[in-house]
Amino acid sequence: MAGQLNRFDDALALFEHAIALNPAVPEYHANLGNALKMRSRLREAEQAFVKAISLRPDYPEALMNLATVRRNRGNLEDAERLLRRSLELRPNWADAQINLANVALAQGRFEEATKLFSSALQAEPGYVHLYESFARAASRAGKLDEAAAAFRRLLSFDPDNVVSRHLLAACTSDSHCESAPEVYVRKLFDHYAPHFDESLARLQYRAPQLIAERLTRSVAPNGNLEVLDAGCGTGLCGPLLKPFAARLVGVDLSACMLAEAAKRALYDELVEAELGAYLAAHPSSFNIIVCCDTLVYIGQLEDTIAAAATATATATATATATATATALQPDGLLLFTLEHLAEGGEDRRYRLAPTGRFSHSVTYVRATLANAGLVDIIADPIIPRLECGEPVRGILVMARSSPRKTTTRGCELGKRSQLPQA
Repeated sequence: MAGQLNRFDDALALFEHAIALNPAVPEYHANLGNALKMRSRLREAEQAFVKAISLRPDYPEALMNLATVRRNRGNLEDAERLLRRSLELRPNWADAQINLANVALAQGRFEEATKLFSSALQAEPGYVHLYESFARAASRAGKLDEAAAAFRRLLSFDPDNVVSRHLLAACTSDSHCESAPEVYVRKLFDHYAPHFDESLARLQYRAPQLIAERLTRSVAPNGNLEVLDAGCGTGLCGPLLKPFAARLVGVDLSACMLAEAAKRALYDELVEAELGAYLAAHPSSFNIIVCCDTLVYIGQLEDTIAAAATATATATATATATATATALQPDGLLLFTLEHLAEGGEDRRYRLAPTGRFSHSVTYVRATLANAGLVDIIADPIIPRLECGEPVRGILVMARSSPRKTTTRGCELGKRSQLPQA
């Protein structure tokens, strides 16, 4: 009862007391495992489920829950073995089919995952949330029409579901979608936060290292710069940016990701905010701005790039100097990664992919940076990670803000920031 009321600490005490009175009851150990799992104490939960199964080897619920823990800890092969055994004991069990489908998804077996989610929906038509899982699997299997139909079905139950609406747009490559909604991004990363680093490690994620290598070629890590980690997530870039920083600031939409970043004790400030708004509110504040896999959730880049580019001043015979205050200091560096959109015959600037992320053409990126007044633009092809075992084609971009302009008399309008050269 305490567990059902989300009073997991009370539930833990009750189950531990029950086990002390009679340690031979497998249900007590299984219930303890469930409570420990809800408290993210996965190693202890695993031990409790193992004990329950040792007392009753044909215990399908304990087998499934142990599989869930092992899947979360990256042991997909053992998770699959346990789930198949639980389905032998309890055929057509929707919960086990869902968990097995998630294992198949993690292993890149999208066709199988789609079939398993479909079977689970047939067994439990009331599991409305499964339409999203089915649609995600069908999308990855290339069945975009089926995925779109499932998202539309889910939206008929829940018309305000921002996540499903965005992923429907992704399935149909909606050309009118210019960015992922904030609510979508926040929910996505709040969900991933506890296991984010482990998940990326399995994908051989290298984007932070690639950014640091590029930055080191241009700037000496003297620890005297104002550095912004824009879309910092769990802080994977933090250890690599800290040597450059007198002050290191992290900004992210997800409070759960920021909580993970705080555990690193590297950032001088962590801020929950939308990136464009934060940049606009902090004019001429940073020598270096890094956006590591942040702008893949934005298609139309003009506004965000303009918010990052340095304050500019112009003077003509007929107009006084005007300035657009933005976040980079003069002679500052902007570095970011994107997913690559191959140049085509049509004028494609960016495209919303079925993953819900955007890919961008190098031509568009270069033009956007130049139009914002950034110079010394570099756009290198990279492989930031694997996806389903295949390399993801990406772009690593670096650009420099212009030095402060001078008046016609040659007097500086302001003191120019100097980046220590590598």
